[in-house]
Amino acid sequence: KGHAHHIDHVHNLVRGQARIDWTTPEGKAGSVDLLVPCKVLIKKENHHTITALVDGTYGECWFSEAEAEKQGLAGIDYTNEVPNV
Repeated sequence: KGHAHHIDHVHNLVRGQARIDWTTPEGKAGSVDLLVPCKVLIKKENHHTITALVDGTYGECWFSEAEAEKQGLAGIDYTNEVPNV
């Protein structure tokens, strides 16, 4: 699973602990574990998966409103509980 957005964005980890796994278009892959408080810039071209490491983990994807409108993403709620491992 996982997803990519067509604009750069920040993932804001609000509560808990999470892992971000990513793959670049060139096939380079990586992973990082996050602790609260944490904000991570995710580049638009990178496929990524965010997974909770503890129960109750909560995160948000933050977009530039202007860029979100250009991409048709305005009004989409990316605030949610992060799925557990």
